[in-house]
Amino acid sequence: MLDALYAAIDGGFQNSPFRRVILLLTTGVEGYSKVTERDVIRMARRNQVSIYPAYAMGMERSLFELLARQTGGASFNLRDMKKAGDAQPGARIFDVLRAHYTLSVSGNLGLGDKLRVEVKLPDKLQVSAMAVE
Repeated sequence: MLDALYAAIDGGFQNSPFRRVILLLTTGVEGYSKVTERDVIRMARRNQVSIYPAYAMGMERSLFELLARQTGGASFNLRDMKKAGDAQPGARIFDVLRAHYTLSVSGNLGLGDKLRVEVKLPDKLQVSAMAVE
């Protein structure tokens, strides 16, 4: 799976002028891969690709959550969604995908410097911050 993600991110978005997203549909089992999750995360950040894993089993839950968190995406455990009574997991996933926004701030701040961004909405937001490598 990691090899496939790396290959898709490396060459799959060359002519994409819009938002770059991978919706990874998987059973949740990772086999042997030549690349590491760190390699995939670096490539995704370099190419500004967000990964959204949707998986059926929790065997690789920590891997999927790491990929999502480190690339600005979100992960979805389909079993947990079913237990919570979510009859339409596809609709919920696409709602999250459509509601995703990326804010880029340029300037001369160092990696240790602080920056405050305030968003005033009545909704709860999921926020992740990534330093550019």
